[in-house]
Amino acid sequence: YSGSSIPNLVNRLRCGTMPESFTTIHTSLNHAFLGGGPEIWIHECLAGIVPTQPGYREFQLKPYLAPELKSFSYSVLTSYGTIRVSWEQKKEKTELVCTVPYDTRATLFLNTTGQILLPGTHTFSF
Repeated sequence: YSGSSIPNLVNRLRCGTMPESFTTIHTSLNHAFLGGGPEIWIHECLAGIVPTQPGYREFQLKPYLAPELKSFSYSVLTSYGTIRVSWEQKKEKTELVCTVPYDTRATLFLNTTGQILLPGTHTFSF
């Protein structure tokens, strides 16, 4: 998402506006009524928050730990409460903190295997 080839957010931002698709550079430009390219990219790709059941009763967390960023924090308000994802890359480790609202369940992917997270705040260091 941040390299020099398509798709990537950095090249899109350099153009001054976001297209509706990451698949090609020759599409119509971003329209506010479609939700906006950067917002969706940050929500689903960088934060990695994707609902797997309506209302985020169950959701997937698959944060992208962008090497260009030292830290990142994002939250989304749902009908069950606030989902939070934050991480900080330190010299020798990365710390990830995820908050799962009451009466929901998340599947966290830090590699290819998912880990179930029940309601509460969870901290991981790796």
